[in-house]
Amino acid sequence: MHFIQKKKEYEKAKKEMEDNLKKQLDENEREIESMKETYEQKLAEARAKAEELEKITKQNEKFKNCPHFANINSDPMLTGTLKYAIDLNSKKTKMVIGTSDKAEIQIQGLGVQDRHAGISFENNEYFIEPYNNSRVIRNGTQCDEKFKLNNFDRLVFGASHYYIFIDPTKFGKEKEIIDEKMRTITVEKIQQEIAEASGLISNMFDRKEPEELACINDLIDLLPYIEEANQMSIILDKKMKYESIILNPIVIGDPYSKIKVFYSFN
Repeated sequence: MHFIQKKKEYEKAKKEMEDNLKKQLDENEREIESMKETYEQKLAEARAKAEELEKITKQNEKFKNCPHFANINSDPMLTGTLKYAIDLNSKKTKMVIGTSDKAEIQIQGLGVQDRHAGISFENNEYFIEPYNNSRVIRNGTQCDEKFKLNNFDRLVFGASHYYIFIDPTKFGKEKEIIDEKMRTITVEKIQQEIAEASGLISNMFDRKEPEELACINDLIDLLPYIEEANQMSIILDKKMKYESIILNPIVIGDPYSKIKVFYSFN
């Protein structure tokens, strides 16, 4: 009887050990499969990144010798990541910028029209012609007529599409200057140009008090939102135009306050 009891205990212990071993083997197998899937996934991601990097490298090589527009972004890391080639020559002399599917340079956004502007190639020079009173700003100034493009011209299409024109063929072997110049151009500087050209502020390099500089910075930050509001007003046919104004605290009856920026509409 004692022998039979010991045998049952042995068989029970053996079965438990076999079950635990099988469970451990199954768990190990699942971990191996998971590791395999993770490895294959990481390998696929690495290959995709390598292909994308190769694609970007080829594109950058192309733009080293091709006239183009490069985007200016509020995030400096994203500046120059979007480029549009200007593929014009003696046979193809015109391109269209706009939201239309037929536009060679297609951009979407507030204030951008179907046929926003045209690019032409004449006497080995590039020109832009605004269409239908569209908003095209060059180096801070609204342009209503055709104008010649020069290297590093700062351009704004619609409410908030910021670009710089670059023609690498004009530089010869000194193309490294392009990257250096790109690093100095920001959305803030473009907005500063617009504010100065419109007479809202005087030259930023004039000597100013800290409060005045803070007010000017607030104004520059506010300008893109005002323009977006104006473009939305046009789209919705609200017949309202927003403008920014700088008021002295004394004017608003608060002589102890700081200089402030306000916006008004009419």
